[in-house]
Amino acid sequence: MVGVLTLFGEIDLQPVLKKVFMQNDLIFISENCNTGVQLMDRVNEHYRESDVVIIAAAAINMESFSDMVSEIRDLENRMRIVLILNGNQEQYLESQLLEYDEKRIDVIYDDDGFDTQDIVDLVKQGKLSKHRHKETKKDTSAMEVKPVSKFSVIGRKAITKEDVLKPPNKDAVETEMLEETTEEGSGEASEESVPEKKKPSKLERKNVKESFSQPTGKYIIGIFNVTHGAGATTACINLAKYFSLHGYITKVVDMSGTDALSLVEIKDVKIGIGPRELDYFKRESNALIMDFGTPYDITPKGDNFKISYGYSPEYIREFNKCNLKIIMGFSDKWNIGKIRFFLNNEQWREVIDDSFIFLVAGNCKKLKSEYPDINIMNRDDDYKDEILQVIKEDE
Repeated sequence: MVGVLTLFGEIDLQPVLKKVFMQNDLIFISENCNTGVQLMDRVNEHYRESDVVIIAAAAINMESFSDMVSEIRDLENRMRIVLILNGNQEQYLESQLLEYDEKRIDVIYDDDGFDTQDIVDLVKQGKLSKHRHKETKKDTSAMEVKPVSKFSVIGRKAITKEDVLKPPNKDAVETEMLEETTEEGSGEASEESVPEKKKPSKLERKNVKESFSQPTGKYIIGIFNVTHGAGATTACINLAKYFSLHGYITKVVDMSGTDALSLVEIKDVKIGIGPRELDYFKRESNALIMDFGTPYDITPKGDNFKISYGYSPEYIREFNKCNLKIIMGFSDKWNIGKIRFFLNNEQWREVIDDSFIFLVAGNCKKLKSEYPDINIMNRDDDYKDEILQVIKEDE
């Protein structure tokens, strides 16, 4: 008999699965859990008689999932963990799925409602094998992006606390070796990948500041809305045009799930839809602009939220890895609470540092006075100039 614990949240699937589980010598050790805290209490109480834990991604904050897995495995290293993800496999980053594989996590997708037999087949395997999981060879072909300096130009906060949501720092020597390898490998192939720089028109020379120098770094800028229509897609387009005009090899990826950018054409800028081209775009660009759409449905008062239907929680983790993170919203009384959600929510407030900019449509003086240490800018400000200035100073 295989013992099972579940975290399905408010949508309890145990009654649906109970009959077929019993037919396959599978048993629920305890009633379904609604929260991660409740699940960990049950695991602590029943880990000796439990073999498998089933977790629905929609029922938890996925930013804490890795910690939850570690705690479960500390109690029982051979515990099998089955994760039910929203949507289909194409929505998820290859690197994230590889991470699940390395951590011995079985994944099921609920794009059209998951197949009950798939869960039964996984659960019937019971605890993990005693054999060590074969390590997957990591892809080292992609160069690590260069981190942007903190935006001290527009913010006074200087956070140094390491956080699990931030990408790991690479050793300086390794980075230097990667840069040298890139320089040595540059030749006809790299020249073909770099678009020919055209002479700017008189109007361009008049209206746009001169580039300070040829771009040398790699920067990723992520943008998302706190509410639908706040302007993330428009900001992505404007930034892409601006960086391309200043000589950056610029690319854009639509991670919003709407494919809205598939209808857009930007001169000298390639546009990708979804995560499939992400690793390639990271390697081949100086500036990568990512449109994350509207990940959350937040109440007007900012006191409650849920992940937007069909939105991949892994995209939020990818957003937090960006060198610069722009969150866009409105300052009117019906929407300002949605911005305050990120500034007041304990988990988000913990990671917000000077790499975050809150770009607000409307008067943001009151918001600035409430949060003087946060980078809050008006969309009518010269935010594009500000961003480029900081990046140039970093280079």
